[in-house]
Amino acid sequence: MKGTSLLLALVILAVVWGIQALFRRSKMATVLATFQRAGSRDARLVGSDTVLGSIRGRTYEYSISQGRRQFAGSTTLSTPLSKDAPLLEMHLYQQMQTAARSGVVDLEIGDAEFDRRVVVEAAPASTAVALLDSPISKRVLAVMPCTVTIADGELSVRKLGQVLEPASADALLDLLVALDLRLGAVKAPITEGSSEYRSPSPKPIDPERRAREKNEREELAAMRASRARRSQPQIAFYICAAIILGLMILRVFRR
Repeated sequence: MKGTSLLLALVILAVVWGIQALFRRSKMATVLATFQRAGSRDARLVGSDTVLGSIRGRTYEYSISQGRRQFAGSTTLSTPLSKDAPLLEMHLYQQMQTAARSGVVDLEIGDAEFDRRVVVEAAPASTAVALLDSPISKRVLAVMPCTVTIADGELSVRKLGQVLEPASADALLDLLVALDLRLGAVKAPITEGSSEYRSPSPKPIDPERRAREKNEREELAAMRASRARRSQPQIAFYICAAIILGLMILRVFRR
């Protein structure tokens, strides 16, 4: 009898899981259509929450995470950085009133509305400003609030909530593709007589270019150090909270 009940429970769980998976796959049909409108001919569903597809020879991923209880999940679009991408780390997100007080160095690009609404932590600054030209900044503003990250060999756009409405999904994918293409086009100035920026060359690197690249690396290291310092209090808070929670649980079990 117990074996029959257990089998029945497993069957019910399998059926429920299958229905949920089919429902999620049906929702992702919107994202498949988004890739097709963007020109992808090989867009495909991977699992039940991710679409992969190629646009202009580059591969892009569009993933939906499932929310739990009061949380609405999130939407993440990403692509590996191309070999032509310049040295750049960038963390872009909605402007908060606490940004200045928390030690964030907010880069201004010269667009009044963009600078008012968006925080840009990036290094080298000159490369970030070149990337965030007028067409890109308008695309960013159109999908705010969101986060755009260029780090660890990946470009990603993340937005809270499951973005499945066609116009909104189109805007997110358009931003990711535009950023990726723009990254491939952003180069440091080429010194006359030298090879293309950061490409291998048998010719010696001119002193001006060498100094520029040294300054870029130092600027990037300074930004990473600043972000690391800001994260230390948060890590300490979570450690203390975990210790207090553990002590409370231990106290309950000892009663």
